[in-house]
Amino acid sequence: MRLIKDTKIIYFLLAVVSLFFAYSLSAMTSLTDRISTSNPDVLANHEFIFKVSKGIPAGGKVQVVFDPGYFTLEDGFDYTDVDFATGPTFNGPFMDREVSEFQNIISDRASAVLTSGQAKVFIDLNTSTGVAAGDYVRILLGKNAQYGDVGDRGILNPGQIESRIIYVDTYSENGVRIEGGSTRVAIVNPVKTSSYIMRKAMDGSPSGWLSFGTTQTIMSLMTNYKGFCRYSTASGTPYALMTNSFSYVGGEKSYYHTVLLNGLGAGGTYNFFVRCDDGNGSGDDVSECHYQIASSTYDEIVGVTTNFFIPVVEECVDYDITFSITAVSGSSGDLSGDGAGGTGSGGGTGDGIGPGTGPGTNTGGGGTSSGSGGSGGGSGGGTGTLIGSGGGSYLPYPPLPGAPGVILIGFAYPNTDVNVLKDGQTAGLIKTDAKGVFKGFLEDLSQGTYSFGLWANDSLGSRSVTYSTTFFIQQDTQTTVSDIILAPTIAINNQSSVMLNVYGGAVPLASVEAWLYPKKTTAVLASEIIKATSMADVNGRWSTNIDTSKLASGQYLVKARITVTGAGTSGFSQALEYNLNVIAEQKPAGACSGGDLNQDGKVNIVDFSILLYNWNTADVCADQNNSGKVDLIDFSIMMFYWTG
Repeated sequence: MRLIKDTKIIYFLLAVVSLFFAYSLSAMTSLTDRISTSNPDVLANHEFIFKVSKGIPAGGKVQVVFDPGYFTLEDGFDYTDVDFATGPTFNGPFMDREVSEFQNIISDRASAVLTSGQAKVFIDLNTSTGVAAGDYVRILLGKNAQYGDVGDRGILNPGQIESRIIYVDTYSENGVRIEGGSTRVAIVNPVKTSSYIMRKAMDGSPSGWLSFGTTQTIMSLMTNYKGFCRYSTASGTPYALMTNSFSYVGGEKSYYHTVLLNGLGAGGTYNFFVRCDDGNGSGDDVSECHYQIASSTYDEIVGVTTNFFIPVVEECVDYDITFSITAVSGSSGDLSGDGAGGTGSGGGTGDGIGPGTGPGTNTGGGGTSSGSGGSGGGSGGGTGTLIGSGGGSYLPYPPLPGAPGVILIGFAYPNTDVNVLKDGQTAGLIKTDAKGVFKGFLEDLSQGTYSFGLWANDSLGSRSVTYSTTFFIQQDTQTTVSDIILAPTIAINNQSSVMLNVYGGAVPLASVEAWLYPKKTTAVLASEIIKATSMADVNGRWSTNIDTSKLASGQYLVKARITVTGAGTSGFSQALEYNLNVIAEQKPAGACSGGDLNQDGKVNIVDFSILLYNWNTADVCADQNNSGKVDLIDFSIMMFYWTG
């Protein structure tokens, strides 16, 4: 990684960043907000608890301000939906104060407003009793307000998966700010729970590509109950007829099932179909089987009808483990199977019939390596088949547990290469399968903190935004980053004056959600976002239409994200501009306009890291003002567009 050698610049940047991010606090401590639900776009209750270091006088005020544009007060939210109490410790006990719509000698006044998309709640203390320094304050907002009048309104959560800040400040009776603090709440997808556990198999391994020359590997899977598993190479084979079993220590049932596969060939795709049983004789537990009952018969001789209640299997679904082995020899680095193969070119002489020998070079798909050369018949020298040892392009398949390094597992576009960056430098490629699944392994990493980035091109050649993650790696450990989901690619077709066609590439069969919203400098309200959904096909292509007939002329942005069943939701794609009956505004001079260096629709710490990496260079993306050098002016431009 390139370092900035001018320490004065480093200190200056750190100071500017500190000033930029700082929120002026006095000494309010232990500020928390517990919400009744973190689900997006649903009504929630809030419970704030904080400690005041400086007392609030009688007639003073407490103000709760929600991140503008993201939280909405339900119609009718008023003082009945607010409880205000104080206590000696964080856990109470709390003594409720009288709250009404009027401020007087005994009653605190509670009120709420929603202005310019920003929700605010005010509590004006009564004129006789304040809050002592060192006391804890508890504020209940919503239907959890039960003292006196019972609350019947809530506060609507943001409509997207994110975390948002809420500010709490205290004021004197003259409106002078005493102290304040902020807390952040996370909005996440709902988690479904049930007392019924469906039996299933998961985490089948291996998958994807294994390196050329692999003759054996360990096949494994997990079940969410103890049992025995068998496998077959023929789909639809009943459990009772399967002759190949997984291995178990002492013959005991297990959650983890492994078997050593031998005799694998030099190339090709291998399919294994697995079914499991809990050992109680029911059979086919993991399979999803549907049954039918045989029809009854009528015996004409004795005039008796007999019912045959014999379960007959109609359909069962196997658990499929599929992987491929590369068919062509290449360098040891070319582990995905599309390398050119290593050929040694001999330096000897010959008559075109006899073998030639001598030193040669061996070129693999991932790099070059000097070798001793091969030998064989050929004009002027022989050709060999020595496998090279140069650094390859493709990352190896994840090894068995215990090998130190980082395992990357996730979803992208089908049959493509996922580019892996380590600290901004190319580390290799991972091949995805037809379902868009990829698994790769980065080895030989020493202890330290690393930043990893992953991106890919879809079938149309469009590039995704970069998925980024940073974490610390302990020496000689194996870290797994799973459920990585690359955001979809996105393009628009605005030839129609009514319907905006949005399309791109995604994980096959993933659910796609496209957003259209106005482009503006202030916060976008949830009510201003138009959403359209679609489903990617088996080839990873998706398309949806957004009705623009009722929109006012202006500039809009459109972006998309995907949800993969069982894995989660991706980040958003690049945000594209859509100009409805207006001329597009002039963009800043830099190639990556508006400080968004990784083109993910946000300007945050990832973009700041990219800018620092390219400091004092002529990088066309980080050079926001196109001056030929990345400097403080470019940093200032990024701060102007900062979204966090």
